[in-house]
Amino acid sequence: MKTSSPFALVFDCACSGLSLAVLRDGDVVADHAETAATGQAARLAPAIQDVLARADIGARDLSLIGVTTGPGSFTGIRIGLAMARGLALALKVPLASCSTFAAVLENRSPLQRRRDEVDLILAIDSRRDEIFIARGAPMTSSIATPDAVVASLPAGLYGLLGDGAAALGAAFAASRRDACIAFSDLRPPIAANFGPALVAPGVEHWRARNASDGLPRPLYLRPADVTLPKTARR
Repeated sequence: MKTSSPFALVFDCACSGLSLAVLRDGDVVADHAETAATGQAARLAPAIQDVLARADIGARDLSLIGVTTGPGSFTGIRIGLAMARGLALALKVPLASCSTFAAVLENRSPLQRRRDEVDLILAIDSRRDEIFIARGAPMTSSIATPDAVVASLPAGLYGLLGDGAAALGAAFAASRRDACIAFSDLRPPIAANFGPALVAPGVEHWRARNASDGLPRPLYLRPADVTLPKTARR
């Protein structure tokens, strides 16, 4: 039986870590975050059980599931979406989603949000030599090396957000260009931060979105690193 106040479970495992939160009417009542480059497949289910227990609810009390869709780790994206879809279908609740770019944007502090003069660059670690980035208004996304990103930027004041910000900051420092970093937040998506914005449209909004658009799909900015067997290439 559903509770009178809707609960939502949101999580991210597409980036360099694992983050979950349970929200009640948009307020975080329990959350969990850990840093790990790998191992999300083994850690996600126990982490969900733990955060639900600390919220003092069961899975059947959930009215909404939320998940990030990438870009990020191919394995992490697939694990997160598979778990989120499975829960949504089993519990017969809608599935909300956002990109990892939208999720790291919510990591900004109130002071950083007021810095209108700062040009934001959202940077996600691709686990390769390149980073996924989004910037501009409206934001456009791409994938490039940190050096190439910095070389393409005009002089200005920049704020870096996301787990790719460390590599981008190092490229800024090495470039010696007339561009300054106002702030840098290296955290991956934090469910307690992006969860409220994700669930804000409401359960019925996401139910209608699922009905019209289908369940959320992964956001990939580069092809998967897959080598076909020799017999498949003939």
